[in-house]
Amino acid sequence: MTSEKQNELSELALRVREHIVRLSTDGGCFTGASLSCADLLVYLYADFLNVHPGNLTDPERDYLFLSKGHDVPALYGVFAELGFMPKERLNNHLKSNDSIYWHPNRSVPGVEFHSGSLGHLPSVAMGVALDARLRGQNQHVIVITGDGELNEGTCWEAVLVASAHKLHNLTFVVDRNHFQANIATEELIPLEPLAP
Repeated sequence: MTSEKQNELSELALRVREHIVRLSTDGGCFTGASLSCADLLVYLYADFLNVHPGNLTDPERDYLFLSKGHDVPALYGVFAELGFMPKERLNNHLKSNDSIYWHPNRSVPGVEFHSGSLGHLPSVAMGVALDARLRGQNQHVIVITGDGELNEGTCWEAVLVASAHKLHNLTFVVDRNHFQANIATEELIPLEPLAP
């Protein structure tokens, strides 16, 4: 990656963080979780994934599933900056007249699947990756989980099934920020050694 591209992504990530901080002033934001994945979401949407406002219904697009949905302000910030939605729409955060709220909602352009209870989207992403392979498509499917979410057995089931089916088009990303809600992950259910 060129230094010019790095600077462009850094500036974009800074603007996304500014959106996150503004959204957190409403009291409806998991600020730490949102900030911890801002760089990752910026890179994926701005430089890696084949998904943009013009191909959201294309079955050959890439897919990203935000399983740790409580960090949706980062996703909405990316969407606002990249033209998936008008920036002004972020002003509707937590308002009853819009679906911009606590967790990803599929009525927001670019959101592939609702999230809420942790642990479900790894299996959904695994199913989409398997479907793509069965259709002969070579698209990327990425699911972002939190380290606290790994306490859910369904995450591990999805990993095992994906491995058994050799789904090389599926990538699991664990946001290893070492916290789950208000407690360190290692104090609750230790995850070490979790591969870097």
